[in-house]
Amino acid sequence: MNNLPKFRTAAVVLLVMVAHASAQDGCNDAKCKTDTVILNTGYNQASGTPYSAGQTDGYWQVVDAPNTTLTVPAPAWVIPAISAWDSLPNSGWISAFNNSSQNQNNDPPLKPYSFQRCFCTCDGVESIDINLQMLIDNYGDVYFDNTLIGSQTNTTTASFHNPAFVVHPAPIAVKPGKHCIRIDLRNNSGVAMGVDVVGTVTSASPKGAAVFLSPACCEPTGNGSNGTDGNPCADISTQKFICQPDGTYSYTFRVANNYGSGAISQILLTPAAGSTFTVSPQLLNLSPPLQSTQSTTEPVTISNVKPGDKVCFFVSLLADDAPCCNVQLCPPLPACAGGSSPSPPPARSKRRR
Repeated sequence: MNNLPKFRTAAVVLLVMVAHASAQDGCNDAKCKTDTVILNTGYNQASGTPYSAGQTDGYWQVVDAPNTTLTVPAPAWVIPAISAWDSLPNSGWISAFNNSSQNQNNDPPLKPYSFQRCFCTCDGVESIDINLQMLIDNYGDVYFDNTLIGSQTNTTTASFHNPAFVVHPAPIAVKPGKHCIRIDLRNNSGVAMGVDVVGTVTSASPKGAAVFLSPACCEPTGNGSNGTDGNPCADISTQKFICQPDGTYSYTFRVANNYGSGAISQILLTPAAGSTFTVSPQLLNLSPPLQSTQSTTEPVTISNVKPGDKVCFFVSLLADDAPCCNVQLCPPLPACAGGSSPSPPPARSKRRR
Protein backbone atom coordinates (compact mmCIF):
# COMPACT_ATOMS: atom_id res chain seq x y z
CA MET A 1 0.00 0.00 0.00
CA ASN A 2 3.00 2.31 0.27
CA ASN A 3 2.69 3.42 -3.35
CA LEU A 4 -0.90 4.56 -2.85
CA PRO A 5 -2.10 8.02 -1.82
CA LYS A 6 -3.20 8.19 1.78
CA PHE A 7 -6.72 7.28 2.83
CA ARG A 8 -8.12 6.62 6.25
CA THR A 9 -7.21 3.44 8.13
CA ALA A 10 -10.91 2.62 8.48
CA ALA A 11 -11.00 1.90 4.76
CA VAL A 12 -8.25 -0.72 5.05
CA VAL A 13 -9.78 -2.37 8.12
CA LEU A 14 -13.21 -2.66 6.54
CA LEU A 15 -11.81 -3.99 3.27
CA VAL A 16 -9.82 -6.70 5.06
CA MET A 17 -12.93 -7.75 6.98
CA VAL A 18 -15.07 -7.87 3.85
CA ALA A 19 -12.42 -9.70 1.83
CA HIS A 20 -11.98 -12.35 4.51
CA ALA A 21 -15.74 -12.92 4.77
CA SER A 22 -16.23 -13.18 1.01
CA ALA A 23 -13.15 -15.16 -0.01
CA GLN A 24 -14.90 -18.52 0.14
CA ASP A 25 -16.70 -19.52 -3.03
CA GLY A 26 -20.41 -18.80 -2.64
CA CYS A 27 -21.65 -22.23 -3.71
CA ASN A 28 -19.60 -23.83 -0.95
CA ASP A 29 -21.09 -21.52 1.67
CA ALA A 30 -24.53 -22.56 2.95
CA LYS A 31 -25.21 -18.97 3.98
CA CYS A 32 -24.96 -17.91 0.35
CA LYS A 33 -27.46 -20.44 -1.00
CA THR A 34 -31.19 -19.99 -1.41
CA ASP A 35 -34.08 -21.97 -2.86
CA THR A 36 -35.81 -19.05 -4.63
CA VAL A 37 -34.81 -16.25 -6.99
CA ILE A 38 -37.17 -13.27 -6.77
CA LEU A 39 -37.82 -11.60 -10.13
CA ASN A 40 -39.98 -8.68 -8.96
CA THR A 41 -39.08 -5.39 -10.62
CA GLY A 42 -38.74 -2.32 -8.42
CA TYR A 43 -38.34 -4.52 -5.35
CA ASN A 44 -35.50 -4.24 -2.86
CA GLN A 45 -34.76 -7.79 -1.77
CA ALA A 46 -32.42 -6.64 0.99
CA SER A 47 -35.17 -4.73 2.81
CA GLY A 48 -38.15 -6.75 1.55
CA THR A 49 -39.92 -3.62 0.34
CA PRO A 50 -40.46 -1.88 -3.02
CA TYR A 51 -38.04 0.84 -4.06
CA SER A 52 -39.28 4.40 -4.16
CA ALA A 53 -39.89 5.97 -7.56
CA GLY A 54 -36.74 7.76 -8.69
CA GLN A 55 -34.38 5.10 -7.39
CA THR A 56 -32.51 2.61 -9.55
CA ASP A 57 -33.39 -1.07 -9.41
CA GLY A 58 -30.57 -3.04 -7.80
CA TYR A 59 -31.30 -6.22 -9.76
CA TRP A 60 -32.67 -5.30 -13.21
CA GLN A 61 -30.48 -3.64 -15.85
CA VAL A 62 -31.10 -2.01 -19.21
CA VAL A 63 -28.83 -3.88 -21.63
CA ASP A 64 -30.03 -2.56 -25.01
CA ALA A 65 -32.02 0.41 -26.33
CA PRO A 66 -32.91 2.16 -29.58
CA ASN A 67 -31.63 5.48 -28.26
CA THR A 68 -28.06 6.14 -29.38
CA THR A 69 -27.63 8.59 -26.50
CA LEU A 70 -28.45 5.97 -23.85
CA THR A 71 -25.38 4.20 -22.45
CA VAL A 72 -25.91 0.50 -21.73
CA PRO A 73 -25.67 -1.53 -19.63
CA ALA A 74 -27.20 0.72 -17.00
CA PRO A 75 -29.46 0.23 -13.98
CA ALA A 76 -33.18 0.30 -14.72
CA TRP A 77 -35.08 3.19 -13.14
CA VAL A 78 -38.04 2.68 -10.84
CA ILE A 79 -40.81 4.99 -12.03
CA PRO A 80 -44.26 5.94 -10.70
CA ALA A 81 -47.17 4.19 -12.36
CA ILE A 82 -49.21 6.50 -14.57
CA SER A 83 -52.99 6.57 -14.06
CA ALA A 84 -53.60 4.21 -16.99
CA TRP A 85 -51.47 1.43 -15.52
CA ASP A 86 -52.40 -1.25 -13.03
CA SER A 87 -49.66 -2.49 -10.72
CA LEU A 88 -48.61 -5.85 -9.34
CA PRO A 89 -48.04 -6.46 -5.60
CA ASN A 90 -44.61 -6.01 -4.02
CA SER A 91 -43.12 -4.60 -7.19
CA GLY A 92 -42.72 -1.40 -9.19
CA TRP A 93 -42.70 -0.26 -12.78
CA ILE A 94 -39.24 0.15 -14.31
CA SER A 95 -38.00 2.01 -17.38
CA ALA A 96 -34.81 2.90 -19.17
CA PHE A 97 -35.32 6.46 -17.93
CA ASN A 98 -36.24 8.05 -14.62
CA ASN A 99 -39.78 8.88 -15.68
CA SER A 100 -42.41 7.22 -17.83
CA SER A 101 -42.70 10.03 -20.39
CA GLN A 102 -39.13 9.66 -21.70
CA ASN A 103 -39.58 7.17 -24.48
CA GLN A 104 -39.13 6.46 -28.13
CA ASN A 105 -41.42 4.38 -30.32
CA ASN A 106 -39.42 1.30 -31.28
CA ASP A 107 -41.45 -1.13 -33.35
CA PRO A 108 -39.19 -3.42 -35.40
CA PRO A 109 -36.75 -3.06 -37.05
CA LEU A 110 -35.61 -0.67 -34.29
CA LYS A 111 -33.89 -2.18 -31.26
CA PRO A 112 -36.01 -3.05 -28.22
CA TYR A 113 -35.60 -1.63 -24.75
CA SER A 114 -34.07 -4.74 -23.15
CA PHE A 115 -34.33 -5.29 -19.39
CA GLN A 116 -32.26 -8.10 -17.86
CA ARG A 117 -32.18 -9.89 -14.51
CA CYS A 118 -29.39 -12.41 -13.92
CA PHE A 119 -28.89 -15.02 -11.23
CA CYS A 120 -26.47 -17.83 -10.35
CA THR A 121 -26.99 -21.58 -9.97
CA CYS A 122 -24.78 -24.09 -8.16
CA ASP A 123 -23.76 -27.74 -8.58
CA GLY A 124 -26.70 -30.09 -8.11
CA VAL A 125 -29.17 -28.11 -10.20
CA GLU A 126 -30.78 -30.05 -13.05
CA SER A 127 -33.76 -27.95 -14.13
CA ILE A 128 -35.52 -24.78 -13.04
CA ASP A 129 -39.11 -23.54 -12.94
CA ILE A 130 -39.74 -19.93 -14.07
CA ASN A 131 -43.08 -18.44 -13.01
CA LEU A 132 -43.43 -14.83 -14.11
CA GLN A 133 -46.31 -12.35 -14.38
CA MET A 134 -45.90 -9.16 -16.39
CA LEU A 135 -47.68 -5.89 -17.13
CA ILE A 136 -46.07 -4.01 -20.03
CA ASP A 137 -46.57 -0.84 -22.04
CA ASN A 138 -46.88 -1.68 -24.87
CA TYR A 139 -45.74 -5.23 -25.76
CA GLY A 140 -42.68 -7.47 -25.65
CA ASP A 141 -40.88 -10.81 -25.58
CA VAL A 142 -39.39 -12.71 -22.65
CA TYR A 143 -36.15 -14.70 -23.04
CA PHE A 144 -34.19 -17.07 -20.84
CA ASP A 145 -30.53 -17.28 -21.79
CA ASN A 146 -31.46 -15.82 -25.21
CA THR A 147 -34.19 -18.43 -25.83
CA LEU A 148 -37.74 -17.11 -26.25
CA ILE A 149 -40.07 -18.35 -23.48
CA GLY A 150 -43.04 -15.97 -23.84
CA SER A 151 -44.50 -13.17 -25.99
CA GLN A 152 -47.03 -10.52 -25.04
CA THR A 153 -48.36 -9.45 -28.44
CA ASN A 154 -51.45 -7.59 -27.27
CA THR A 155 -50.95 -3.90 -28.11
CA THR A 156 -54.21 -2.74 -26.50
CA THR A 157 -54.55 -1.31 -22.98
CA ALA A 158 -55.03 -4.88 -21.75
CA SER A 159 -51.26 -5.29 -21.83
CA PHE A 160 -50.91 -3.03 -18.78
CA HIS A 161 -54.14 -4.00 -16.98
CA ASN A 162 -54.74 -6.97 -14.70
CA PRO A 163 -54.88 -9.90 -15.13
CA ALA A 164 -51.18 -9.92 -15.90
CA PHE A 165 -49.61 -11.82 -18.78
CA VAL A 166 -48.19 -15.10 -17.46
CA VAL A 167 -44.90 -16.71 -18.52
CA HIS A 168 -44.64 -20.22 -17.06
CA PRO A 169 -42.80 -22.58 -19.42
CA ALA A 170 -42.10 -26.24 -18.75
CA PRO A 171 -39.05 -26.86 -16.53
CA ILE A 172 -35.83 -25.80 -18.24
CA ALA A 173 -32.63 -27.85 -17.97
CA VAL A 174 -29.68 -25.74 -16.78
CA LYS A 175 -26.08 -26.13 -15.71
CA PRO A 176 -24.33 -24.41 -12.80
CA GLY A 177 -23.37 -20.83 -13.63
CA LYS A 178 -24.86 -17.47 -14.47
CA HIS A 179 -28.25 -17.26 -16.23
CA CYS A 180 -30.30 -14.30 -17.37
CA ILE A 181 -33.94 -13.45 -18.01
CA ARG A 182 -34.41 -10.66 -20.55
CA ILE A 183 -37.52 -8.71 -21.49
CA ASP A 184 -37.45 -6.95 -24.87
CA LEU A 185 -39.95 -4.09 -24.63
CA ARG A 186 -41.58 -2.40 -27.61
CA ASN A 187 -43.23 1.01 -27.32
CA ASN A 188 -45.68 2.21 -29.96
CA SER A 189 -47.90 4.71 -28.19
CA GLY A 190 -45.50 7.62 -27.82
CA VAL A 191 -47.04 8.38 -24.41
CA ALA A 192 -45.37 6.19 -21.80
CA MET A 193 -43.46 2.96 -21.48
CA GLY A 194 -42.42 0.55 -18.78
CA VAL A 195 -42.73 -2.97 -17.41
CA ASP A 196 -43.88 -4.38 -14.07
CA VAL A 197 -42.94 -7.96 -13.14
CA VAL A 198 -43.52 -10.32 -10.24
CA GLY A 199 -42.23 -13.85 -10.25
CA THR A 200 -39.82 -16.47 -9.01
CA VAL A 201 -37.31 -19.01 -10.20
CA THR A 202 -37.16 -22.26 -8.24
CA SER A 203 -35.51 -25.64 -8.69
CA ALA A 204 -37.70 -28.10 -10.59
CA SER A 205 -35.17 -30.91 -10.15
CA PRO A 206 -34.25 -31.50 -7.41
CA LYS A 207 -37.60 -29.94 -6.51
CA GLY A 208 -37.33 -27.00 -4.12
CA ALA A 209 -33.57 -27.44 -3.59
CA ALA A 210 -31.38 -24.55 -2.48
CA VAL A 211 -29.26 -24.47 -5.65
CA PHE A 212 -29.19 -20.69 -6.22
CA LEU A 213 -26.84 -18.04 -4.88
CA SER A 214 -28.35 -15.11 -3.05
CA PRO A 215 -27.96 -11.76 -4.87
CA ALA A 216 -25.30 -10.67 -2.39
CA CYS A 217 -23.15 -13.71 -3.26
CA CYS A 218 -23.91 -13.88 -6.97
CA GLU A 219 -23.65 -10.11 -7.58
CA PRO A 220 -24.59 -10.40 -11.28
CA THR A 221 -25.10 -6.66 -11.58
CA GLY A 222 -22.43 -5.55 -9.13
CA ASN A 223 -24.69 -3.80 -6.63
CA GLY A 224 -23.12 -2.67 -3.39
CA SER A 225 -24.26 -2.40 0.21
CA ASN A 226 -24.63 0.58 2.55
CA GLY A 227 -26.92 2.59 0.26
CA THR A 228 -29.57 5.01 1.54
CA ASP A 229 -33.25 4.10 1.86
CA GLY A 230 -32.43 0.50 0.91
CA ASN A 231 -31.03 1.52 -2.45
CA PRO A 232 -27.77 -0.22 -3.43
CA CYS A 233 -24.97 2.26 -2.95
CA ALA A 234 -23.33 1.51 -6.31
CA ASP A 235 -24.00 -0.14 -9.62
CA ILE A 236 -20.94 -1.60 -11.32
CA SER A 237 -20.93 -3.21 -14.74
CA THR A 238 -18.36 -4.44 -17.24
CA GLN A 239 -17.93 -2.22 -20.29
CA LYS A 240 -15.01 -3.80 -22.16
CA PHE A 241 -12.37 -6.55 -21.92
CA ILE A 242 -9.33 -6.46 -24.23
CA CYS A 243 -6.67 -9.18 -24.38
CA GLN A 244 -3.24 -7.55 -24.58
CA PRO A 245 -0.27 -9.06 -26.52
CA ASP A 246 1.72 -9.38 -23.29
CA GLY A 247 -0.93 -11.63 -21.71
CA THR A 248 -2.54 -9.00 -19.50
CA TYR A 249 -6.16 -7.91 -19.69
CA SER A 250 -7.30 -4.34 -20.20
CA TYR A 251 -10.55 -4.12 -18.26
CA THR A 252 -12.95 -1.16 -18.37
CA PHE A 253 -15.83 -0.91 -15.95
CA ARG A 254 -18.60 1.58 -15.18
CA VAL A 255 -19.35 2.79 -11.64
CA ALA A 256 -22.55 4.64 -10.73
CA ASN A 257 -22.66 6.34 -7.31
CA ASN A 258 -26.05 5.69 -5.71
CA TYR A 259 -24.89 6.70 -2.26
CA GLY A 260 -27.08 9.63 -1.22
CA SER A 261 -24.93 11.30 1.42
CA GLY A 262 -22.12 12.84 -0.58
CA ALA A 263 -19.42 12.75 -3.21
CA ILE A 264 -16.95 9.92 -3.80
CA SER A 265 -13.34 11.05 -4.15
CA GLN A 266 -11.54 7.72 -4.65
CA ILE A 267 -12.17 4.18 -5.90
CA LEU A 268 -10.05 1.46 -4.31
CA LEU A 269 -9.65 -1.96 -5.98
CA THR A 270 -8.62 -4.80 -3.66
CA PRO A 271 -8.18 -8.45 -4.80
CA ALA A 272 -10.01 -10.95 -2.58
CA ALA A 273 -7.97 -12.65 0.14
CA GLY A 274 -5.63 -15.33 -1.22
CA SER A 275 -5.66 -13.99 -4.80
CA THR A 276 -2.50 -14.12 -6.89
CA PHE A 277 -3.62 -11.73 -9.66
CA THR A 278 -3.01 -7.98 -9.51
CA VAL A 279 -4.98 -4.91 -10.56
CA SER A 280 -3.28 -1.73 -11.66
CA PRO A 281 -3.85 1.06 -10.84
CA GLN A 282 -5.25 0.00 -7.50
CA LEU A 283 -6.42 3.43 -6.38
CA LEU A 284 -8.32 5.77 -8.69
CA ASN A 285 -8.51 9.43 -7.70
CA LEU A 286 -11.64 11.12 -9.02
CA SER A 287 -11.35 14.74 -10.03
CA PRO A 288 -13.89 16.20 -9.78
CA PRO A 289 -15.44 13.92 -7.13
CA LEU A 290 -18.26 11.63 -8.22
CA GLN A 291 -21.50 13.11 -6.95
CA SER A 292 -24.58 11.07 -6.04
CA THR A 293 -26.33 9.67 -9.17
CA GLN A 294 -23.27 10.38 -11.34
CA SER A 295 -21.22 7.64 -13.04
CA THR A 296 -17.72 7.21 -14.42
CA THR A 297 -15.98 4.70 -16.67
CA GLU A 298 -12.51 3.56 -15.57
CA PRO A 299 -9.83 1.39 -17.24
CA VAL A 300 -7.45 -0.88 -15.30
CA THR A 301 -5.03 -3.70 -16.10
CA ILE A 302 -5.46 -7.21 -14.67
CA SER A 303 -2.25 -9.28 -14.58
CA ASN A 304 -0.90 -12.62 -13.37
CA VAL A 305 -3.94 -14.51 -14.64
CA LYS A 306 -4.76 -17.05 -17.32
CA PRO A 307 -8.04 -17.95 -19.07
CA GLY A 308 -10.34 -19.87 -16.74
CA ASP A 309 -9.02 -18.26 -13.55
CA LYS A 310 -11.64 -16.82 -11.21
CA VAL A 311 -10.96 -13.13 -10.65
CA CYS A 312 -12.81 -11.42 -7.81
CA PHE A 313 -11.94 -8.08 -6.29
CA PHE A 314 -13.59 -5.50 -4.10
CA VAL A 315 -14.52 -2.09 -5.46
CA SER A 316 -14.73 0.46 -2.65
CA LEU A 317 -16.11 3.94 -3.18
CA LEU A 318 -14.37 6.19 -0.65
CA ALA A 319 -15.40 9.55 0.75
CA ASP A 320 -12.87 11.87 2.36
CA ASP A 321 -13.48 10.54 5.86
CA ALA A 322 -14.36 6.81 5.49
CA PRO A 323 -15.36 4.12 3.01
CA CYS A 324 -19.07 4.33 2.25
CA CYS A 325 -19.62 1.53 -0.24
CA ASN A 326 -18.10 -1.90 -0.93
CA VAL A 327 -18.93 -4.10 -3.91
CA GLN A 328 -17.51 -7.47 -4.91
CA LEU A 329 -16.92 -7.77 -8.65
CA CYS A 330 -16.12 -11.07 -10.43
CA PRO A 331 -15.80 -10.36 -14.17
CA PRO A 332 -15.40 -13.49 -16.32
CA LEU A 333 -12.11 -13.55 -18.20
CA PRO A 334 -12.34 -13.95 -21.98
CA ALA A 335 -10.18 -16.57 -23.68
CA CYS A 336 -6.92 -15.06 -24.93
CA ALA A 337 -4.01 -16.53 -26.84
CA GLY A 338 -0.89 -17.30 -24.85
CA GLY A 339 -0.27 -18.42 -21.31
CA SER A 340 -0.12 -16.67 -17.97
CA SER A 341 0.23 -12.94 -17.96
CA PRO A 342 3.46 -11.32 -16.77
CA SER A 343 3.93 -9.33 -13.61
CA PRO A 344 2.27 -5.90 -13.71
CA PRO A 345 3.99 -2.53 -13.45
CA PRO A 346 3.89 -0.79 -10.05
CA ALA A 347 0.44 0.43 -8.99
CA ARG A 348 -0.23 4.09 -9.57
CA SER A 349 -3.19 6.41 -9.17
CA LYS A 350 -5.16 7.61 -12.16
CA ARG A 351 -7.54 10.49 -12.44
CA ARG A 352 -10.94 10.16 -14.03
CA ARG A 353 -11.15 11.58 -17.52
